[in-house]
Order: sequence, then C-alpha cells, then structure tokens
Amino acid sequence: MLFSTLSLQALALFATSVIADATIDDDTPVNITKTVQDSPNIISYAGKPEYHDGRIESRSIVSEAEYVELLNMPPPSVSADQLESLRLHNAARAGRRLRAVVWDPSLESAARDWANYIASINSLEHSSSAQRPNQGENLAYSKLDEVSNYNGEAIPRGNFQAYGHYTQCMWSTTYKIGVATAQAADGSYYTVARYSPPGNIVGKVPYGTPPSAATG
Repeated sequence: MLFSTLSLQALALFATSVIADATIDDDTPVNITKTVQDSPNIISYAGKPEYHDGRIESRSIVSEAEYVELLNMPPPSVSADQLESLRLHNAARAGRRLRAVVWDPSLESAARDWANYIASINSLEHSSSAQRPNQGENLAYSKLDEVSNYNGEAIPRGNFQAYGHYTQCMWSTTYKIGVATAQAADGSYYTVARYSPPGNIVGKVPYGTPPSAATG
C-alpha cells in the first residue's frame, strides 16, 4: 500500500488548499508526477500552497474540554497505514510542542470520496471550495525536510510556495485529520488528506503569534 511504502520516508502532506472567506485560490495547473506503487521514492506536489485571512480561525476554535474529549475517544477503525500517517504527523508536531491531531472519520470519508473520484478520472485535482467547507485539502506527498525552507516568517512572506505544505501540517490550531487513498486503473495511487481547521493564515506563523518584525 502507498502509506506503508512512503510514510517512513515522507509525511502525508500535500499541496495545501484551504477554504475560507477571502481564501486566495490558485488552481493553475502545474507539472506533477503521479505516485505509483512500484516507485516508492517518488515525492510529488500538485498545485500551489494557499493562504487565507483569519476569519475562519475565530469560528474554528475548539475548547480545551472538547479537545480532551476527542483525545480520549476510542481509537478509530482505520488501517495500519492510516495510523502510521497519523503517527508521523504527530511526531513532527511533538517536536514543536504542538498538540496532537486526532483522526476524524468525517474528514476521512470526505477524503476517500475525493480520492475515489480523482482516481476514476486519473487526474490529480483539488476539490472546489464548496465541496469542502472549513477544510484544508492536500493532494501530494511532501517531505518534512521542507522545514529547511521555512525561516519563521509570517504567512505568506518569503518563499511561501517552498514551505507552505510544511506550515499547514504544523499549524497550531489544526487538530483533526483524515486521510484516504484510491487506486486508478493504471496502478497509480491518489492520496487525499483533509485538515480542520486549515492553517496558513495570513500574517501568522504555524507555532503561534509572529513577532512584529515578521509582520511589519
């Protein structure tokens, strides 16, 4: 399976596509490489990282009690590969002392529906904003070493296209994730991840409030 061959080398991250008021979308097609079963070392991107204003954040905050309740829920009935994807996300987040993300069955279901669709048309395409309200969407694998491209600047300063995938994964207010994979007729695998709430908020950094120098 895709997760088992790739997840030990790369985190299940994808070119970030988020939906919110005033989301800045760019669906310009780019050259991509589909990930295939017999090429486990392929790491590819689709689309460009995207960012949005903070209005979505104010309506997506979860209370500490609600979060603890989510953490204490029984483990989800997911595959070992999906659990490994979750583990890798949280291992990276723990390195920055960020709270763990929890598996969300509804996000997994939404991710699976879209993965099945893009596998059926054999094309790596983002869903529309209307199809995934208040969710981030990822459509390709991205190495965690993208952190080397990020220097603490506020979104979207600097080379955002080179680090935006990493910052979505590490966004402090993101706490739910769902990932699914579907196989196309030619053997290609299409993996979709959904995050809630999405990150990459303009003027902020993934780990907290940026210093004034970063936003000035």
